[in-house]
Amino acid sequence: MLNELWKLIAEFIRGSYKNAFYRSLSLGIIFSIVMTLIIGSIEKVFVLSKDPPYFTVVDQVYWVGIVFVSFAILFAFLGYLSELNARDDLLTPLRKQLIGVWDVRSESWTIQDSRIEFGWVKSTCTIGIEPLGGKLLIRFDVRNSDIFRDTKIDVTTTAFSFDGVRRKLIYFYEAELDLLEPIGMPPDQVSKVGFPFLGVLQLNFDNEKINSMTGYWYDINNSVFNLARRIDALTGFDELSLAVEKGAVTFGGRLEFSRVEPPPGMH
Repeated sequence: MLNELWKLIAEFIRGSYKNAFYRSLSLGIIFSIVMTLIIGSIEKVFVLSKDPPYFTVVDQVYWVGIVFVSFAILFAFLGYLSELNARDDLLTPLRKQLIGVWDVRSESWTIQDSRIEFGWVKSTCTIGIEPLGGKLLIRFDVRNSDIFRDTKIDVTTTAFSFDGVRRKLIYFYEAELDLLEPIGMPPDQVSKVGFPFLGVLQLNFDNEKINSMTGYWYDINNSVFNLARRIDALTGFDELSLAVEKGAVTFGGRLEFSRVEPPPGMH
């Protein structure tokens, strides 16, 4: 029975150390016990000895429990914050390598003379780091679109994925884009469109520098397809519809980022 109890305790300790908060709480309790014994011995509440149990309670006072709980919470909180900061610090050098201006090519479709044309759409992107949160900030410039008004999209929901030596940047944003002109007929007419999209990019290292990223973008709600179906007399929509049905387009496509020199005055 005692052996099984020790096994359960050991299993709990191993499990708790996999979680940053429980690990910090466990260490906080240990430190709080030590600090409580030290303070208690100074105040003559505890008398330390060389024989088990190595201390004797001389006087029971309420503040001993308060000191113990206070130190446990304090050390657990500070330890947990330290864990989070250390984890972020590991990613800071990787974030700094991505700072700069990037040419972006995304595989999509455009409207040319009332016809859908598949190809590559070009845009510009600036990557920086938020001054307060320290997180990655990706700003896309939507310019000269045949459908949407010029706008800027700031993406802050980002994450890194590590698969062996391969490292990936994942970002998500739910944009609301204004159309150049309303599309469709009432009551199905729209002047803006919600566009939740996901990007997955593999970081390509060249002499420990990242000058290109390649991957895919995904239109989660098929907003691009739903926008195209509202446009009257649009040649090529049947081919687009068939591609979606067969899964060739979900809608999304290949995505390429290439680093370029920043314009004068930008650091």
